[in-house]
Amino acid sequence: MTSEEIKHQASCADPVDLKALSVDDARGRIIDQIIPVTGYEKRPLRSALGRILDQTIVSPVDVP
Repeated sequence: MTSEEIKHQASCADPVDLKALSVDDARGRIIDQIIPVTGYEKRPLRSALGRILDQTIVSPVDVP
């Protein structure tokens, strides 16, 4: 690519993209996709990797 191919640098002053979502529309789409967690199960810590926590886990030992 040469510098001649670049027409202009992108900036906040660029024309508005009419296909872009408004913040409210984007937020609404995100909220529509959220599925609330309705239950819980008690699991050993090692098998809880990648799962959602119901409460904070606090170590009885001060480790980094």
